[in-house]
Amino acid sequence: AVHITNRYLDLQPVVAAAAQQLGLSVLVVALEPGDGEVFCRRSLWALIVRPERVASLQAAVSGTKALLPRPGFTAWTDGFSNLLGILK
Repeated sequence: AVHITNRYLDLQPVVAAAAQQLGLSVLVVALEPGDGEVFCRRSLWALIVRPERVASLQAAVSGTKALLPRPGFTAWTDGFSNLLGILK
């Protein structure tokens, strides 16, 4: 699991492209704080899984959605990244 909560950057396409490079799939789940949890905030998580596990995890973890790679998004590497491309 990768914590991808960020106010300023949309990290979903970064994770989706990395998973695609590895032949894996991504499920995104948003966790909401319960009533009375004053110090907790909403968080967004990416679950990186083998493609054959997607259906069973979607059934087991409520609120998950499949994350597909963004068309035209170039995967980040040691030699390439583009922060401007993921600004919200």
